[in-house]
Amino acid sequence: MGRPSLLPTTSRPSPIRITAPSTRSFRGYAPLRTDSPPPSDVPEGTTLTTRLKILIKSYGWYALGVYFFLGAIDFTISFVAINFLGAEQVGKVTTYIKGTVLQMIHSKQEEVIPNGDEGKQTSGVGSESLWAMIVLAYSVHKTLFLPLRAGLTLTITPRLVKWLNSRGWGGSAGALRAAAQMKDKMRRKVDRD
Repeated sequence: MGRPSLLPTTSRPSPIRITAPSTRSFRGYAPLRTDSPPPSDVPEGTTLTTRLKILIKSYGWYALGVYFFLGAIDFTISFVAINFLGAEQVGKVTTYIKGTVLQMIHSKQEEVIPNGDEGKQTSGVGSESLWAMIVLAYSVHKTLFLPLRAGLTLTITPRLVKWLNSRGWGGSAGALRAAAQMKDKMRRKVDRD
């Protein structure tokens, strides 16, 4: 029996295979995936958020773009509605809350308050009212408008992708074609004028 050799062997190690974890490209526009079921094939009884997740998995950046675009619109609508319908009430409530909190703080730290500041009160609508309206609008945007936003995303995205693909504007190469077509269209309009 021979002794084991302490010298390294000359055999090569097996090559390591590195594979990409996903076929989805996050540069530019994601291609339409055909391996996942379209949202219309989802069984009845699934929740709206599950259907939205399936739509985002199927259509990628298109679905997210539609969702965020609709989110920006409904946040703006809720902020404008709160501003027009209740800016004064929001201002009064924030002033009341701020005064109550300040009274609680000042009652605990009376010796810190200088004598000349005791009679001052904040008035009306200020920057705290703006922040209160933003927080309130965001709350309305995230709660009341969510079903509407998700439903519209589920409805609009497949039609948008179908329209883009019919014009040859789908995918990253389609975005370049769309930009070239718009550039040519604008150039022809300038030449006519």
